[in-house]
Amino acid sequence: MSKNRKRNNKTKKVSNPNVLTYAEALEATGRARINLAVAADPLQPGLEIGSHTQAKLQAVVAIMDEIGNLPGDFQKEKFDQAITYHKLSPEAIDWLMKAGIPARKITPFATLAYRNWFASKDNYLIDEKVIEKFFSHFIHCLLVETQIIIAKQYYQGLGLYHSRIPSLLEAFPNIPPEFKAELQEAHDVGTELNTIEFHELHGRIFLEYCAIMIRAQWDKLVSLSCLVFGLEQNWKSIFDGLKNLDQYLSTLEGLNPGCKAHFKIFLDIANERLAEGAWLKKFRDSLIHAVGQHSLGVAPQRTSSFTTSELWDKMREEHNWLREAMMTILVVFAFYNSKDNKLKE
Repeated sequence: MSKNRKRNNKTKKVSNPNVLTYAEALEATGRARINLAVAADPLQPGLEIGSHTQAKLQAVVAIMDEIGNLPGDFQKEKFDQAITYHKLSPEAIDWLMKAGIPARKITPFATLAYRNWFASKDNYLIDEKVIEKFFSHFIHCLLVETQIIIAKQYYQGLGLYHSRIPSLLEAFPNIPPEFKAELQEAHDVGTELNTIEFHELHGRIFLEYCAIMIRAQWDKLVSLSCLVFGLEQNWKSIFDGLKNLDQYLSTLEGLNPGCKAHFKIFLDIANERLAEGAWLKKFRDSLIHAVGQHSLGVAPQRTSSFTTSELWDKMREEHNWLREAMMTILVVFAFYNSKDNKLKE
């Protein structure tokens, strides 16, 4: 480098109120921890769970509810949205809302209605012999959901989401067919296959974490279901667990029809999202067992066709399906031990 070339280390800071810096994001997280410790609700007497379990439930619900709401925080509406339901009926969703579960809100699992729903001595929706273990498992599910929400807040708040730039062939659709393959090859080799863009690379941290945790959440939901229905959790694959649950509920006499109907919805969603050729399985398994599916801008392979932001959109779709499945399994649990007519379909 020439000695006469001046290096300018000063960069002009551009203020963007909609994007948090790394320091601001970490500071917001620190403030949340302090404030939420003060904002805990009083413990409720007369429940089937101990005070320590109540306290843990209150803490995770409070944290989930406050993400994106603190002063200077990246607002929830800018990085998340309410569930788009595909299979769960409007009637079931309305029933959840009336029961205190905010199924149509952006953070649908941030509620303390679970205390009265599952731990009340008047309801007995969960067998009292396993009620503490149930809440221990369920709180872990809520923690995973909270961590995914935090990762989504960071990804969007740090400005890592970028709209896709059209490829050369998309920008010039009238290129003669005989030249398309040659031009695309030259474009890929000359640019995309030889680059590592920092924002794409950094975005992969949150993308890969969310994908892995979404897949882990499915295992937790199946384990939680086995606990509720009194089944051994000796399955080697999640599909074995789903099969055991399906066989048990299908042969159980006197079961509320709503339980079977809504478990069928849960099972359909699980089988679709976890299928061999589904995006979640291919993406997550390649991260753990293979090289991993690189995105454009992060030293991609020739088979790479999506940017990190486009893969992020696919992850958000998986998270949406997961949350619908979680809502559905809550309805299943409520129907399972219902002893009155309040839970008609």
